[in-house]
Amino acid sequence: MASQSQSSAQDQEVKELCVMCNNGPARRCGRCRSVFYCSKDCQKHDFSTHKFLCKEYSEQHPRPSPDHKRAILFPVDKNKPRMIWMQFKSGYDSGYYFRTPDYSWIGNAMPGFRYVEVNKVRGRRLGRGFSPGSREKQDGYCIKFMFRDNYLVDGSFTNRSIEACVRPWGPLRRVPHGPVVVSRTVPDALDRTLFGEDVDDVTLADFRHAINHLWSYYGTAREKFSESSPLPPFPFARAPPPAPAPADEDTEITPSQG
Repeated sequence: MASQSQSSAQDQEVKELCVMCNNGPARRCGRCRSVFYCSKDCQKHDFSTHKFLCKEYSEQHPRPSPDHKRAILFPVDKNKPRMIWMQFKSGYDSGYYFRTPDYSWIGNAMPGFRYVEVNKVRGRRLGRGFSPGSREKQDGYCIKFMFRDNYLVDGSFTNRSIEACVRPWGPLRRVPHGPVVVSRTVPDALDRTLFGEDVDDVTLADFRHAINHLWSYYGTAREKFSESSPLPPFPFARAPPPAPAPADEDTEITPSQG
């Protein structure tokens, strides 16, 4: 019992870091309960992005099967992203456990992937050991972008939903093309000594990290993180369930308040 309490306390401490400034303690958004803020000022600052998915996340239809995980789709022809249930099939090869996503979300194209272990804009490390070629033991988690690998030459259109999400934070030097899906990658829970990977539900904190990465990669964001910087503690690997909490512990910024 003592070890379980200690583990729960550690998870509680880490998961309540503010998604905007890394400070704590922080409180859940009162609607989606999927992201933490330390103050109403931080919540208001995030609202121009968070509003795209807050309501949809809280009302997403039930999980179709255990193989389906929450993910974020940035469609090409829409002005906002979508919450989706993406199916992942399990596989095992040469000592590697992996989960293969449903490629149909990016159309009939060869997939490309980008693993993001650090939010460089917020100076926050999410995890380590997930990037291809890394020999570090996996810890924490990362967000994983899936896109069309040949989007520059295959005729893919400009991604309107990414442009709409990122532009409020600053000008873009270039805009990505083709559909993009963001998921959450975690270590293989059955044997963490293998360099395999598993997948978990994406959260709206991950949405914030994804937007910061896109702003840094395609825009003019000023990065606050370097590999020599002291690292914040790792968030836990698995996303917490949206457990209920007393109403007076939450704050929610609605469109009329923003």
